[in-house]
Amino acid sequence: MKKKLAQLVETQTWQLTEANRKLMLLSLNDALTGAANRRHFDQHLPTAIARSQDAGEPLSLLMIDLDHFKLLNDTLGHQKGDESLRRVSLLLKAAVPNESDLVARYGGEEYVIVLHNTAHAAALTFAQKINAAIYDAGIPNPSAPTDGRLTVSIGVATASPALPLNDRELLLAADSALYRAKREGRNRARSAQEADPPAESPYFAGAGTLLQIRS
Repeated sequence: MKKKLAQLVETQTWQLTEANRKLMLLSLNDALTGAANRRHFDQHLPTAIARSQDAGEPLSLLMIDLDHFKLLNDTLGHQKGDESLRRVSLLLKAAVPNESDLVARYGGEEYVIVLHNTAHAAALTFAQKINAAIYDAGIPNPSAPTDGRLTVSIGVATASPALPLNDRELLLAADSALYRAKREGRNRARSAQEADPPAESPYFAGAGTLLQIRS
């Protein structure tokens, strides 16, 4: 009797632990796309930066915006828009080189990728491969001026031992690079080392104004 009771308690404890684990995963994942959600990213980035700095390793951040996504929704409807978001999510998750790298949905049509132990040049090359992969996927966006298909613009920034940025500074740098990619015509990746200087960031000399664009 005691053995059966112990087994029952053990089974119920395991079931409760598993239920809590699944609940935690749900709370950290975007329900539509299956990528990590904004909450997960906000928790992950400061910790990832701290660990990379302790290890003396670079950490790169990609900010990705789907070009002309409003046109896709207006032309094909929101259901097709949701399908496109899911397809992009699958492409991004398949592309990241390491299991420790994080793909997260940052906003409506925006994603972020955290690349651990990845220098700036390698992160920019990776971003350019993402540009090509999404273009080649041929996701329809009939009204867009980019050959009638969905494309993305990407901003790339890196924190390194030589440039120990905090999470806010890294986000500002990547966002500024994303704006430059948008301004130059979309469907491209741009480096924060060449972008407009974001305010309060040591990534660039001087001061600037953080500009944002969402379309």
